[in-house]
Amino acid sequence: MALGDDMVWRATAAGFSKSNLTSDKWSILDECFGGCQDASRHFRQFMDRQQRQDEPAADYLDELRYLALRPLPSLSVAVRKEMICARFSPGLQDRDLQLQLLRFLVQRVSEALTVAQRFEDAAKSTTNPTLFTIHDRRRPVSRGRGDSFHATEPIK
Repeated sequence: MALGDDMVWRATAAGFSKSNLTSDKWSILDECFGGCQDASRHFRQFMDRQQRQDEPAADYLDELRYLALRPLPSLSVAVRKEMICARFSPGLQDRDLQLQLLRFLVQRVSEALTVAQRFEDAAKSTTNPTLFTIHDRRRPVSRGRGDSFHATEPIK
């Protein structure tokens, strides 16, 4: 693989030459181009990050925000948020939540977090549901609603 003119210029400007010792050459090259490897590794961590079992969506999103900042700190905030939003849904453990985010066409990180938290709250409430009965229309239950057909009362 041939080096581009810009790469050769950067290495030469950093002091790379044929007369350098091998260890010096490697340290100069690492100084010039080591950041590229770090950026690649950090980007891979961001792309590979999946929500862990029993990890709340908010914690997963916070971790994605942190990982998105590492590869290219100079990246614009708008582009970074777009990357996070695009990565958030595919990394979720809950397939139903993924579909919910697609259904709402979430395009901002804050919207994604709101939908995810509401979905998680609803899932928690269904794991310990309160049983309800629908009363007969002939025996309305007064709960402040004029519609007696849909009046409900918890079973005790």
